[in-house]
Amino acid sequence: MSTFTETLPKNATIDLVKFQQSDVETLMDHHDLNEDAKYIIRTESLLPTTLLSRLHNNFPQHSLLKINASPIFSKGKNKYTGLSGFRMICEILEQHGIVLSDIIFLESDRNYITVVTTKQKLSYIDSLKNWRQKLSEHQFIQVHKSFIVNRTYVDKISGNEIYVNTNRIPIGRTFKQELLKQLKII
Repeated sequence: MSTFTETLPKNATIDLVKFQQSDVETLMDHHDLNEDAKYIIRTESLLPTTLLSRLHNNFPQHSLLKINASPIFSKGKNKYTGLSGFRMICEILEQHGIVLSDIIFLESDRNYITVVTTKQKLSYIDSLKNWRQKLSEHQFIQVHKSFIVNRTYVDKISGNEIYVNTNRIPIGRTFKQELLKQLKII
């Protein structure tokens, strides 16, 4: 069966589409995903064909699976890298009513970042290293290989854990001395 469908008039009949793994590959190429993103999608099975088929068949008007759908990312480069990419992310956060001072902590899980704020959680593909380089060292402290915290929300430190706005976060051995120094505990 055809991989992509064209936009149909409202009164036209719709043939149900059943996607295959090769369709997922075509879709990722069409939307210009980089190899790292494709690898994650494949290994984590983030785009199961049954789910794509159901979503597309139930909501064809919103489907990105049409060949005439605009690519999600601009062709040839990842628009969220570098300083301009960080600014775009800040603009997106502001559109959701979040400013950097609202960020409580950031958590990294492989290539995903979860930004925990006072209002909500946002997750997307990025690295903690990118955020560490761009966030203010005076306001944000890396306390573990997977966590950066906003010092404003630090409640207490107990052993190898830091309490940040009621969240208990581990402190990595290599980060503990620098954390205590920055918080002026030692």
